[in-house]
Amino acid sequence: MLEIVGLEKYYGKIKALDRISLQIQNGEIFGIIGQNGAGKTTLLKVIAGLLDPDKGSVILDGVDLRKQPEQTGVQIGYVPDSYQLYDHLTAMEYLEFYAGLYQLEQKKQKAWMKELLSLVSLSDAADIFVENLSSGMRQKLCVARALLPNPKILVLDEPANGLDPKARIEFRELLRNLSASEKTIIVSSHMVSGLPDYCTSMGILEHGNLILEGSIEEIMIEIKKNQPLLIHVLGMEEKALSVLKSDKNVKKISLDGHCFTVYFEGTEEEANLLSCLLQNQVPVQSFYKASGDLESSFLELIS
Repeated sequence: MLEIVGLEKYYGKIKALDRISLQIQNGEIFGIIGQNGAGKTTLLKVIAGLLDPDKGSVILDGVDLRKQPEQTGVQIGYVPDSYQLYDHLTAMEYLEFYAGLYQLEQKKQKAWMKELLSLVSLSDAADIFVENLSSGMRQKLCVARALLPNPKILVLDEPANGLDPKARIEFRELLRNLSASEKTIIVSSHMVSGLPDYCTSMGILEHGNLILEGSIEEIMIEIKKNQPLLIHVLGMEEKALSVLKSDKNVKKISLDGHCFTVYFEGTEEEANLLSCLLQNQVPVQSFYKASGDLESSFLELIS
């Protein structure tokens, strides 16, 4: 299990991480979501040992990695948000270069690299120069490189950036396969769409704060709660507005013609809101939850 305890990180006077604490179980695919500047990359670099936090600890299976930093590079594989590749090497030569840096045993090196290329579906690309690989293939090669020391945890920063829809689907399948082989995966994204398809749990960062964390089901319930109510009335808009404003669960209201868009906190309380409108003789034509996109609901949640 990976335990993150009270992480704080400053850049000058700017607080990039504010007492971040969470637990990630073995074999999980944990998604970290947040807007640009929320602190995602800083958090991932601290976990991967590339940045020292000002406070807090990163503990893997009971070992404090800050006190034993030599374990970090072996136990945690890191894939940054930009490719670190050498165009004039073949895919196999690229892995051979990094295998030398990791000081892998040469007798087992070749077989292990072939196994990794097979795992990321690049066996047929072993002798192709990196400059001729597609974006999706380059991303997979970066994952193979991060897996060379056979780490327990794989950390990926915005791995879907620049990938076409087909490559994204293939990459999600790769992450599922790695998770099935008992790898713990931490992946960041500034987009909520897509993550529920393969993540098992998720945390939401905003201005360095972990504002929400839990299973994917729990997080999606919270996000969808912020999808607004659409209320169509047949006249009496001013009366309807007065009734809506008087409800403590109503956060924000807009009116377009005869249709109110109401951002509302709660679930079962919605029925009380409808009942209140009817009791005040407001002619309600329709009353339903919008099926809006997850991105808009996510933005409303963090606001």
